Amino acid sequence: MNVAKPTMPAELTDINDLQQHLDDAESLIGAKADNQDISFFEQPAVLFSDSSLERLDATSAKLERATISNIIISKSLLSGLNLSQSGLNRTTIIDSRCDGLQLQISKLKNVQFINCKLDMANFRHCNLENVIFEECSLKDTDYYGSTLKNVVFLRSEIDATNFDSCKMSRTDFTRATIVSLKGLSGLKGADVSAEQLIGLAPYMAQELGIKYSD
Repeated sequence: MNVAKPTMPAELTDINDLQQHLDDAESLIGAKADNQDISFFEQPAVLFSDSSLERLDATSAKLERATISNIIISKSLLSGLNLSQSGLNRTTIIDSRCDGLQLQISKLKNVQFINCKLDMANFRHCNLENVIFEECSLKDTDYYGSTLKNVVFLRSEIDATNFDSCKMSRTDFTRATIVSLKGLSGLKGADVSAEQLIGLAPYMAQELGIKYSD
């Protein structure tokens, strides 16, 4: 699957105090920020564009309704970050801790999560298109009511992940590790391997009310 990846401008402006910059400008455009702390910071409707963020600490920050476009985030702490009702496009998040990340009611297009911990992340009622989860942990992650189109789970672990009431098309689980999941009917339209299908049999039986014995 082809995902449009972020491309950085030839020159980026160094930001030495990201929190103050966001307070003043309410945006980050064409910039580079390294080892910045905006944990618990609150700024709704902020714009991030054409920028690179490395070793960012955004733990429990509240950035609802953000617009995030052409961004690379790496080696960062995004635990509990609230990005609900946001729009993400051409964004790559690498080697980051994203447990409890709040993205409910957001639109994600051309987004990659690579080697990220997304346990208990909230993707409820999201629209995901051209999204890759590569080598991610997705334990107790919640996709309830979301639409997934051209989404790939690549070498990621799915464990107690909720897909209830999802709508899927061209969504690929064949190279994921499925330990357990919720909302099996939400996988309608997805691709799974024959081996995965056998493993999903107990969940099918449970949803259909079929009793079985070993």
